[in-house]
Amino acid sequence: MVNGVQVVKMKELAGGYSPNKFTITKGIPVRWEIDAQAPFSCAASIVAPKLKIQKNLKEGLNVFEFTPKEVGKIPFSCAMGMYTGSFNVVDKNSAAPAAAEEDAAPVAAAPGTCGSAGGCGCGSAKKIVPDAEPTEALTDSASDEQVIKTTYTSDRDISPNTFTVKAGQPVRFEIDAKDNGAGCMNYIMIPGLVDQPELLEAGGKIVWNFTPTDTGIYKVTCGMGMSRGTLIVE
Repeated sequence: MVNGVQVVKMKELAGGYSPNKFTITKGIPVRWEIDAQAPFSCAASIVAPKLKIQKNLKEGLNVFEFTPKEVGKIPFSCAMGMYTGSFNVVDKNSAAPAAAEEDAAPVAAAPGTCGSAGGCGCGSAKKIVPDAEPTEALTDSASDEQVIKTTYTSDRDISPNTFTVKAGQPVRFEIDAKDNGAGCMNYIMIPGLVDQPELLEAGGKIVWNFTPTDTGIYKVTCGMGMSRGTLIVE
């Protein structure tokens, strides 16, 4: 307890969370500090539905604050559901002090889910079929930006999914998310151009602004590196 706040410290590792079980007291604010040491592992995509948390952890310190209002369990997990943990919320009158503990043994990864080393299996992801012809970016005459627009749905992923732009000219890449991302496809990025994964949330729009300096082929991927599209820089 620090200045009336329950401080919970946890590490995110390639193999899960440590510690991963906590006892906290109802009605007292909680500061959940997560030290993310493997920001591109499956464990970095953390979900706690009861706390309305669905985030991709950035490397280093990540902080979530909440006040537990009911006695009981508050579960959390990676987006694939393989790495788990929980808060046990007790009443103020309980004799049990705030505490942390860890599972005796890690849960083994199941086929098609996160690997034991934290890599992304993406086994449940649908096969992405590249567009037959790339979509050429349109230039906004007012800003001189090359504009790319694509739509994410759970059944088709991003569509269109193959694009061409010119090197040395600013790009505005817009993704209109109609559905929530699922599993390790929760997040989207372009390694080498957009290195911070963004969460796909239904009704939201992701807008990236960048200027490619080198020609070549860049993959649009999930947060774990599975290809879901292509950006060709000419």
